[in-house]
Amino acid sequence: MIEALKSKSLRFWITLSMALSILPLAVSAGVGYVVLDVCVIAPFHDVAQRQRDQVARAQHIRLMIWDSLIPFDEFASNGGVFDNEAYNRLREQIETDFSSLMMAVADDPATPKRVRTAWERWRASSSMVDTFLVAPDRLSRQEEAALVRSFHVSTVEAIQNLRAIGDNLTQVIEGDYREATLCYRWVEWFAIAAGVMSLLAIAASVRIIGHTISNSVDRLVAGATRFAGGDRDHRIEVEIPSELRRVAVEFNKMIERVHISEEALADLAYRDSLTNLANRRVLIEDFAELDLRSGRSERAACLLAIDIDRFKAINDCHGHSVGDAVLRALAKTMTASLGPADEVYRTGGDEFVVLLRGADLKAAAATAERLRLAVASTPVTADGAVIHPTISIGVSPVLGDLKTTMDEADAALYRDKADGRNRIGGN
Repeated sequence: MIEALKSKSLRFWITLSMALSILPLAVSAGVGYVVLDVCVIAPFHDVAQRQRDQVARAQHIRLMIWDSLIPFDEFASNGGVFDNEAYNRLREQIETDFSSLMMAVADDPATPKRVRTAWERWRASSSMVDTFLVAPDRLSRQEEAALVRSFHVSTVEAIQNLRAIGDNLTQVIEGDYREATLCYRWVEWFAIAAGVMSLLAIAASVRIIGHTISNSVDRLVAGATRFAGGDRDHRIEVEIPSELRRVAVEFNKMIERVHISEEALADLAYRDSLTNLANRRVLIEDFAELDLRSGRSERAACLLAIDIDRFKAINDCHGHSVGDAVLRALAKTMTASLGPADEVYRTGGDEFVVLLRGADLKAAAATAERLRLAVASTPVTADGAVIHPTISIGVSPVLGDLKTTMDEADAALYRDKADGRNRIGGN
């Protein structure tokens, strides 16, 4: 339970550190986009548009007015042919640009008035050109000179007004540009601060993850050490990272498989592989336990030494596979014929021992007879051959030790075989 809580706590801190490492960048990206769009990109776009539609147009109008002034001065001073068609095209262009400029500065509270004044000045000078061209012969020298002077005054005033308008618009645009630049600097500093915070959070995340991985590796190493030391019940608990968790899971599965294999090997050490009966090693341990219990409770116990009659002839005539089938069949038959407290052991090739707990000689003889009859009445079919095996049994009470008891039972068994086999012999 404590390990699970620790794993959940580690997962929480790793997740939090990762979120904190990403959060400044995400906030920086979101806020930076909004600030750049609102405070930098939009103002720069507005500055560029106003520079093009207002300042550049005002300068263009001023230059065109200068262009209109030169041919008229030459005509008024030197005479000759005045290109009225070219002048009219230039005038139409100036009128169009004035109209566009008025629309471009419509949102400015003061500029439209100045543009209109410059426009009116231009129109006044333009009308003077028309007067001069329509009736040049009707004007006296003084009137022509006065008209030309008035034309110059109105034109210059229009040009000066346009220059003032351009200067004023330039100052406003420069102010907006400075504000946008300052905002851009703030965005830069904000991005740098967010980057530093992200780097610090990433460093913290790396430290936490490194510490977690180190602890997980230490657990894996400690678990392997304990396993190598013989602790087969230990299991490695690693939750994070997921890669090491999978390693721990596979390691635990390996431990389980080794544990199962060791149990199987241990079972083989105590079991006969052919008949699955307990072997001589188990007999020795069970006899020692029986001897202790008998010493405490003084209950009787007996031992049966069993041998298959003419088993060598079965192997010689029918082959060892049939002999093995006979051994397996006899093991099942004898096990089925015994009580729950009794045990049958295979101690050699065709030799078996039965340990009867709590049985005197009379009860042991009855059990031996039951075993003999069960085996004799159970034929064995193997590889097309039908075998009718029989057994001889020697009966002995449990004496001081296993060797003495076995010697006594074997002696009874040999006497039984000498009398004709398929018999029970005992004291």
